[in-house]
Amino acid sequence: MTDAQGIAQLRARARDKVDNQVLPSPEQLSGSARAGSGLKCCVCEIEIPKYRTDRNTVEYVVEWRRSDRHEVLRFHSDCFRAWVSLSAPVSDELQ
Repeated sequence: MTDAQGIAQLRARARDKVDNQVLPSPEQLSGSARAGSGLKCCVCEIEIPKYRTDRNTVEYVVEWRRSDRHEVLRFHSDCFRAWVSLSAPVSDELQ
């Protein structure tokens, strides 16, 4: 999903998850990129393909300490952008 409509849908899904405290607010955390793990993205819930030498896949990872738990959040590139955009001023939001 890379078109404007797809990004808007991802952003709405990310906003819903932040509002329902399934995901943290993006301004609270930072992340890093690494090879795809084959696990599900926390925004779209679709598998992030596992990295192989013939298929270069990347996932964005954020560590979230939530009460007494430690969670690793995984994102596709577009899903990460949609989540991070929630902290942008209204004029800078992804459309």
